[in-house]
Amino acid sequence: MYADQNYTAQIEPAMNLARAHYLSDSDSAFYYADEAFALIDSGRTTVAGLTFRSGFYREHAGFYNEVASWYITQKNDAEKAFELVEAAKARVLMDELAEAQENVYTALDESTLIKKQQKAKQIDRVYQQMEQAQSEEEVQALKRELTDLEFEYQSFLNEIHSGNKQLKNFTYPQPIELAQIQRLLNSETAILEYTFTENGVIQLVITQNNIRGTYIHSFEGMDAKAFITEEVRSFRTSIIEGEEITEVQKKGTALYETLISSVLSSNNNSLSNIVIVPDGPLSFLPFEALFNGTTYLVEDHLIKYLPSASIYPYIQSPHRITTKGLLALAGSGFESEQSVTSPNLSQASFASLPSTLLEVDSIATNFESSTILKNEEVTEASLKSHDLSNFQFLHFATHANVDEVNPSRSGLLLSKKADVESLFGEDGHLNSREISNLQLNADLVTLSACNTGMGPLVTGEGLIGLQRSFISAGASSVMVSLWSVFDRSTSKFMSIFYRSLLTHRKDEYGLWNQTMDWFGFYEHPMIDYKTKAIRDAKISLINHPYYNHPVHWAPFILIGK
Repeated sequence: MYADQNYTAQIEPAMNLARAHYLSDSDSAFYYADEAFALIDSGRTTVAGLTFRSGFYREHAGFYNEVASWYITQKNDAEKAFELVEAAKARVLMDELAEAQENVYTALDESTLIKKQQKAKQIDRVYQQMEQAQSEEEVQALKRELTDLEFEYQSFLNEIHSGNKQLKNFTYPQPIELAQIQRLLNSETAILEYTFTENGVIQLVITQNNIRGTYIHSFEGMDAKAFITEEVRSFRTSIIEGEEITEVQKKGTALYETLISSVLSSNNNSLSNIVIVPDGPLSFLPFEALFNGTTYLVEDHLIKYLPSASIYPYIQSPHRITTKGLLALAGSGFESEQSVTSPNLSQASFASLPSTLLEVDSIATNFESSTILKNEEVTEASLKSHDLSNFQFLHFATHANVDEVNPSRSGLLLSKKADVESLFGEDGHLNSREISNLQLNADLVTLSACNTGMGPLVTGEGLIGLQRSFISAGASSVMVSLWSVFDRSTSKFMSIFYRSLLTHRKDEYGLWNQTMDWFGFYEHPMIDYKTKAIRDAKISLINHPYYNHPVHWAPFILIGK
C-alpha cells in the first residue's frame, strides 16, 4: 500500500544507526542519516494521493528535522539544516503543484476523470449518511463502508499513477536550494523559518547574502516546543477572549522577544519585509500582532506566509490573463432551515451574517467587472456554474467548516437548500477535495469567514487547511482567518483592504511591467501589492476608535505568492 517493502524495511535500521552514532559523537551519524533519507525519498513518490503519500511521509519526516538540529549544533552548518528542513516540509503539496503545472491529471481521458469524480462523490455521500445516522450501529456500518471507499479511491489514484506513462515517468521536484531562494530576496527582505523537533525548535533566518541557524532546546527550564505551544495558546486566548489591550500587548511582547527580537537586531533592524514559514503551533500565530513594547510588528514590517520555501516557485504567478475582476459570494443566513449535510455540520448552528451583504456590495464598487452572489443565489451548484478561471479575485463571505479528523471534509458552507442542491448532485458543502479540483487563475482568494486558516497539523506537511486546497487549484495567494471573526469589523477591514489592493496593484503592475511580463522579463516581487494592502487595512483598524483590538484585525493572514 505504501512503498516497496524493500525500502521501508531498511529505513528504521538506518535511522537507528544514525542516532546511535550521534550519541557517541561519531560523524558516521551523518552518513547513516543520508542513507535513511535516500530510502525515504525513494518510497515517497511510489504512491499517489495526499492520504497515502503524506501517511507514508509523516512516519519519517521528523527525522529530517532531528538531523537538521545536529547540523546546527555539531557542525554550525545552517545551509545543510535548511536543506533538510525543506526536505521535510510540504513535500506532498509541492509534488501536487508540480503535477498541476505539467497538467498531468487533466491530460487523462474523460472516462477516467469521470470515474475519479464518481468515486469522490461516493465518499461524500457516505459522510453525509454517517452524519445523519440515527444509531451507533448505523454509524459503525457506514464507517466501515467509508474506509473501503477511501481505500478504493486512493488505490484508483495509484492505478492511474502506475498506468499513465506521463505520471509514471514524472520527475518530482527537489527542495529549493539556498542560492535559489536567496536570489528571490532583496536587501530588505528575510525569510524566517521555524521547525520543531520532538522537544526543541530550529530557527532559520535567510537573507539575500546570509543564513543563520539556531537550535533552542529549552526556555526557562521547559522544553522549547512545549514552552512555545503554551505561549502561543495563551496569546491567542487573550486576543480571542477580548482581554485588555495592555494584557494582549504584554503577552505579545514575550513572544516577540522569543521569536523576533534577535532576528531584527542581528540584521541592524534593516529588514522591512518578513516572510514567515511556520511550523507546529506557530501555524496558528498571527505574527503581525507581536508587540515590541511600542508598536505591533505589522506597523513596521510587511508580513506574509508560506507553507515552505520550496513550494514558492510552484505556486502560480499573479497577473494571469482573466476576463473578469471579482466574484464575491455572501451567505448571510443559515438560521432557518435544516442543514444540507447534517446536524453536526448544521448550518442552523451557524450565526447569521447580515453584514456580509454590505461587505460584498462595498467591495464590488471598486471593480469595473464583478459578479455578486447573495442569499438564495448562493448554492454550490450556482457557484460551479460559473467559469471560476475567468476571475482575478474570488471572495467568499460565508461560514467555513474545519474537520480536524477528516481534513478532506473541511470546506465552505454555501447553501441550506438540500432539495435544490440534490437536483444537481451537490450538497451545499464545497469541501477541500472539490476545491482542489477547481481550475483557478485568481491572484487572490479571500476567505472572509471564521477559522478558515485552521486545520489539522500533519508531520511533514504542516497545516492541512483550505488555503492549501485553493493554492492547489491554482490561486496565487489566499487570505484566511485564524479565529472566529466579527462580521461588522470584518466588513470594514475588507472594504479598506480592496481599495488599497487595487491602488497598490496599479502602482506595481503598470504598463511597463505588463509589457515586461508579456515578454517574460518581469520578476514578480515576493512582497507584492496584496501584502501591502493587508498591512494598510490592519494599520487602519489599529487606529480605529472601535476596532483597534487585535481580535478585529489580527486574524487575517496572507499565504502564497
